Amino acid sequence: MSFWGNKRHGGHHGGGQGHASSTGSGHHRGERQPPSPAASPAPSSLPSAADPVACPQCRAPSPRGARFCSQCAAALPAAACSQCRNTLPAGARFCPQCAAPAA
Repeated sequence: MSFWGNKRHGGHHGGGQGHASSTGSGHHRGERQPPSPAASPAPSSLPSAADPVACPQCRAPSPRGARFCSQCAAALPAAACSQCRNTLPAGARFCPQCAAPAA
């Protein structure tokens, strides 16, 4: 008799069936993974870093935070706070001067 005996496949999951068993035997019987929660959508009122900015000269989309247009090389305007008009750093979600949400 070998160390493994007659049961060579299936391991400890019962009946040699393993995870693929439809009989419900083994210690994983009846256990199911809960459905993964759906990612909540980001508020559409706040711009994200992925939202493009239109070039004032050629209207080509440029990534938010870019300093120059990739199509015509025009300087892109820096983002400004809607409350205090302070220049916002690239990717800022809130103004560092007055804490207003970046618009």
